[in-house]
Amino acid sequence: MITFESFLGFPENYFNKSKLTNWLISCAEQYGVTIDRLAYKFCDEETMLEFNQKFLQHDYYTDILTFPDKNRSGNISGDILINIDRLRENAKAYNQAIEQELLRLLAHGLLHLCGFRDETNEEKSKMRKAEQWCISVLSA
Repeated sequence: MITFESFLGFPENYFNKSKLTNWLISCAEQYGVTIDRLAYKFCDEETMLEFNQKFLQHDYYTDILTFPDKNRSGNISGDILINIDRLRENAKAYNQAIEQELLRLLAHGLLHLCGFRDETNEEKSKMRKAEQWCISVLSA
């Protein structure tokens, strides 16, 4: 089950949740995983900082945090927190539509749950390629 909670700052019908759900399931299947539960939650800058400090002991803003559930089934489960303020800033900085940046962040969180990391330059490069692949699937 995939849920989207509070598209903060966007009208409820702004995004096609059914289409996004099917897309995320397809992306997960590409990497050999099945989604048990995935909850996307949207927040503002200050809420994101609080979560980053409390759960990761990081004292900085970020665009996304991924919290995997311990799951014995081998399938993926987790909560993904997206900073809507950073989403807008990223879209502007990279000259992207808000929708495009949203897709990148949705994919990014899913990819973390699939085992992708982004701490080194090599990992970041692999993550970006995987994000682009996921976005291209939706566009096809």
